[in-house]
Amino acid sequence: MECTGLPKILYKFSSSSSESFLKREIFFNDPYEFNDPFDMKIRRKVELLPKEDLVLQNVYRLNKEIPDQSFQLLWNIAEKDYESKKSHNPKHFKEMSFNAQIIERNLNKKRVLCLSKKNDDILMWAHYGDSNKGICIGYNTEILCTILFENYFDEFLGIFKVEYSSQYPDIIPTVGFSLENVRKRLAVKSIIWAYEKEWRLIVYNQSNIAIDNLDEIVEEIILGSNVQPETEKEILTIQRDKYPHAQVFKVVPDDSEFKLNVLPYNP
Repeated sequence: MECTGLPKILYKFSSSSSESFLKREIFFNDPYEFNDPFDMKIRRKVELLPKEDLVLQNVYRLNKEIPDQSFQLLWNIAEKDYESKKSHNPKHFKEMSFNAQIIERNLNKKRVLCLSKKNDDILMWAHYGDSNKGICIGYNTEILCTILFENYFDEFLGIFKVEYSSQYPDIIPTVGFSLENVRKRLAVKSIIWAYEKEWRLIVYNQSNIAIDNLDEIVEEIILGSNVQPETEKEILTIQRDKYPHAQVFKVVPDDSEFKLNVLPYNP
């Protein structure tokens, strides 16, 4: 997998008591717990496939069940089956795609690390940074991706830049692998989320991933503007002990504009 073309640092907002930060782990979330009800839940629209494609798919299935039959015979059986299903239930193929999505979810448990290109967004700090009392961690993306690729090759699906769209994507199944369909399903969101500037790393069947050399990946530690004094002290202690080379910053609201300034930490 190529790790080129990525922002050098991507940011993760969290509460100051983040267990993954304290335990030197990276936590991947279940997409079915996301606050966006559409996120990674866009189904393949089987019902948009032409009749010929659906019949042909059935021919391939029948060939495995009853081999050594002529293509024409299998086609006739598959076409009759298509017409029967369409006649008895016009929504059959739409329902079939919903069922396939449920089965896929149970078999392939994807987990996601959501990162942002921005570290100074007012809404991000409010929503994901514990109302500005939390922290924001800046990860070195090249090192992070390389470690995941080398140590979790079978589980690491990749890193995706999220695309924001005003149009709901139609995902039509294709024969074989389609990177475009994968991207649409995993990394297309409504344009209302565009302020997040999100990138996401996706793995299979992993929630917490412990990384021995996490100190090499953590480039920046940013304290929220409302961080509590005792929390600030705790985070600085952790930084000195576990992430000595990471730069420390603190968010300061601007005094003349509605914006946040990320400034070098000054005790």
